[in-house]
Amino acid sequence: MVKRKIFSRAQLLNTAFVLLGIVALLSFSEMDRFWMQSPVNEIDIHLNAGDHAMIDEAFILAILTEEYNLQVGKTKRSTISEKEIESRLSNSQWIDDAEVYMNNEGILSVDIQPKHALFHIINNHGVQYYVDKNGNSAPVSDIFIGKLLVYSGSIPDDHFWAEFSLKNTLREYAESISEDPFLEAIVEQIHLDTANHLTLVTSISGHHVRIGRPDAVKKEMQDLSAFYQAKFHSLDWQQVEELDTRYEGQVICRLKQN
Repeated sequence: MVKRKIFSRAQLLNTAFVLLGIVALLSFSEMDRFWMQSPVNEIDIHLNAGDHAMIDEAFILAILTEEYNLQVGKTKRSTISEKEIESRLSNSQWIDDAEVYMNNEGILSVDIQPKHALFHIINNHGVQYYVDKNGNSAPVSDIFIGKLLVYSGSIPDDHFWAEFSLKNTLREYAESISEDPFLEAIVEQIHLDTANHLTLVTSISGHHVRIGRPDAVKKEMQDLSAFYQAKFHSLDWQQVEELDTRYEGQVICRLKQN
């Protein structure tokens, strides 16, 4: 007599679940293989441009297409290393931070936080570079940046300044000017001479401004702005030789000698 093995309902259910699990794993594996072999469907670049960004979207796209030969609709997702691209972008002299990731729809997202130029250095040797709000220097990029405060004169050639306090002072002046709409509109350049004396030049021709209150930069620029706005229409600026804001609580106006 042949004995028949009788399975309980629980055993049958367990077996069914195991089989379903195997099928699911095989399906997921096949789906993953299909996903990896599928091409990139889109490149989505998010760039926090704002004012005076040192790069634009075209710069990012050029890196992706020229350095990584990334082509929408052709490049397989399996050939893309998000971490490698992210590292390459983050190490750029013009980028503060980068994040690169691919979603399930094959969209490669590139989130970029670019550096923003606060002022532009053009020294006596013709060397040029940007400095951002954190005091970090970067070479001048090919991207057009609109009106930007220029510092000229006896400024170090390289991006590393041994005398960081000077660089910090220049940054404070640039920030104070950018925060004042009136000054931002008229100030064009600040010149640093060999004795570290600063001279401010505006679009109002015929005069210059001697500045230099490093311990009270913001107040100094507020005093200058208030003077300009109070005297802008009443003073004959062609007769003005220079203004001097180096002394606390006053703006000295020196007229030209006839």
